[in-house]
Amino acid sequence: MKMMNKKVSVLLLILLSVLSAVNGQEKSKEKQIPDIPGYITLKCDFHMHTVFSDGKVWPTVRVTEALNEGLDAIALTDHIGKGKPDTDVIKNLNRAFEIAAKEASGTGLIVIRGGEITFPMPPGHFNALFLEDVQKLVTNDFSLAFEEAKKQDAFFIWNHSNWKSPNKKWEQDGISIWFDLHSELLDKGMMMGMEVVNGMSYNLEAHRWCLEKDLAMIGTTDIHQPISFEYDLSSEHRPLTLVFSKERTENGIREALLNRRTAVWFEHNLIGKEEFLAPLFHESLKVVKVIYREQIAEVVLKNESAVDFILENDGDYSFFNKTNIFVVKAGEKFRLGVKTGEILDQFSLKFKVKNLYVSPEECLLTEISCNTQ
Repeated sequence: MKMMNKKVSVLLLILLSVLSAVNGQEKSKEKQIPDIPGYITLKCDFHMHTVFSDGKVWPTVRVTEALNEGLDAIALTDHIGKGKPDTDVIKNLNRAFEIAAKEASGTGLIVIRGGEITFPMPPGHFNALFLEDVQKLVTNDFSLAFEEAKKQDAFFIWNHSNWKSPNKKWEQDGISIWFDLHSELLDKGMMMGMEVVNGMSYNLEAHRWCLEKDLAMIGTTDIHQPISFEYDLSSEHRPLTLVFSKERTENGIREALLNRRTAVWFEHNLIGKEEFLAPLFHESLKVVKVIYREQIAEVVLKNESAVDFILENDGDYSFFNKTNIFVVKAGEKFRLGVKTGEILDQFSLKFKVKNLYVSPEECLLTEISCNTQ
C-alpha cells in the first residue's frame, strides 16, 4: 500500500505539472527580440530546477514552458552538494537533462547540461554549464566540485550572490559580499559570469562587478514551481539572458558567453554593455517616415521588439504632442511632432533610453537619424 501511494503521488505530480504547462501555453505568446548586426539574439534561461532536486515539475514541463515562450535555450541546473527533499524520485543529476533533451529533440530548443554547485558562503551557489557528467561533481568539498567542473570545461556563474537564506547561515543580508575566495575563483577561471537578476531580484553589486571584472551578465528565473505560478505570461515575461551568438547552437552559446556577449531582460528593462544595447535599440526602434506639416516634422516610429522604450528628450528640439519623457510601447507605431522651426532634409533626435542600463547609474544615450521623404 505504501508503494502504491508513492506511485500515485508521482503520477499526480506529473499530471499537475503538465496541466500547469498547458494552462500557461493558452495565455503565453512568444516575445520578439531583434538580432543585432553580426549576431543572432538568443533568449536563454540558465537556472531552473526539476523534481531531481528541489523543483516541483518533471523535466519535460520545462521544455514545454520554454517552447511556449519562444526561448532558444535552457539549462536545467539541479542542486549538487545539497540534500534532496524526501520525494519518490531517485536523485540522478544527469536524468533531468537526458529527459529534457529527448523531449526537445527536433523542436529547435537547445538544452544545456548543467548543475548548481551548492555550498554556504563563501563560495555560495554556482551554476556550472556545458557539463559532461554532473554526477562527478558530487562531493562534500566545494574545491573538488569546482576542479571537476573545470576539467569538464564548464562555464561558471555565481548565482544570487545577495541571497539571505532562511537559516541565516549566509554572511550577507541582501547585499553581496566579495570574499578573497571569489578573487581566487576568478583568477583560476572558475567565475565567468554573475546573476545580475535572479527571479524577481536585481542585484546592483553583481551588475557593477560584471563591468569591473569582465564577467558575463546573466538573468535567470531560478524557477522551482511551474513557470505560470510565478509569472503572468499573458502580460509579462520571465527574466532572461540575451545571448548574442554567431550561430544557433550550443557551441555558439558557449562562445558568446566566453566572450561576454550577453544582456539581461528584466521586467521592462534591458541591462548590458553599450556595445550591445545600442545596436539592439536601433534594430528595435525604426523610423517609418518623416513628413512636414508646416514647420513641424511628424516622425513615425515603429517599435519592432517586445520591449517598451522609455525615452527622455536630450536633444535640441522640443515636441508638439509629447512631454520630454514618453513611452514607445512594444510592437506599436508612435507619432512624434518635432518642432524643428524650419523644414530640414535631415535632423537627429537625441534620447536617454531610461530603461536600458549600461551601468547601475547610467542609461543608454543615443541618437535617431530622421530623413525627410
